[in-house]
Amino acid sequence: MMKPLLAFLSLASLPAHAQTPPATLNFEVASIKPSLPGRQPVGIGPAPGGVRFEAHDDALIQSLIARAYRVLPDQVMGVPKWIEGDHYDVYARAERPSSPAEHRVMLQNLLADRFQLRVHRGTKELQEYALTVDKNGSRLTASETPCTGAPSVEESFEELHRVKVAAKCIPMDEFAGLLQSVLYRPVADETNLTGNYDLDFIFVEEVPSAVAERLLNSGLPFKPHPTLFEAVQRQFGLQLVFKKAPVEIIVVDSVARPSEN
Repeated sequence: MMKPLLAFLSLASLPAHAQTPPATLNFEVASIKPSLPGRQPVGIGPAPGGVRFEAHDDALIQSLIARAYRVLPDQVMGVPKWIEGDHYDVYARAERPSSPAEHRVMLQNLLADRFQLRVHRGTKELQEYALTVDKNGSRLTASETPCTGAPSVEESFEELHRVKVAAKCIPMDEFAGLLQSVLYRPVADETNLTGNYDLDFIFVEEVPSAVAERLLNSGLPFKPHPTLFEAVQRQFGLQLVFKKAPVEIIVVDSVARPSEN
């Protein structure tokens, strides 16, 4: 099952007591409001440049928690029934251009402050993908320009189910997170590659075999290849290896509806 890119772990067991994030990083200003009914989710994450953070058009509380702790919504456990259907628009601004990791800490602090969120971490044996370098080595293109703030990721549709992605200044751990958002399954970065990269690639969204067969026979401009797995391997020399491993989960201990702006 694949998800849109911009809808936007193999860990040891961690202590099971309620945790609060480090208090050293906070958004300079932040607004949280209930979403207007009937709007479709657009995305959650830092805007290009790394100053603004936006979660708008029907962001669920579990989606905000997932973004803050870099897991999938299905890895967020214990969200109370009375709040799990609430939707919010979040607009925040950092004091300076900030990395995705810094934005996650700021979002953790915002949720702790405004939603009174307390969580603890744990692990659960789940199926995941490991992002690795294939036997012939990587074919990645290092970013030539200085990288500050959040990576830039642009998505467009060229033809039927054919997705074009242009990512600038993206490190491998963030690329794993991008792949995770598409595959809707945990993706662990096991490349051991450092640095930032510019990644331009095209892949075809996964569709059920019966749908693909109808499209191929319809005369429409549908091509079933390259799949995401093929594109990642052919263009970048990387592989997505399916395996079962201990994967991080986030357990909600307490949460409240947000305080006023």
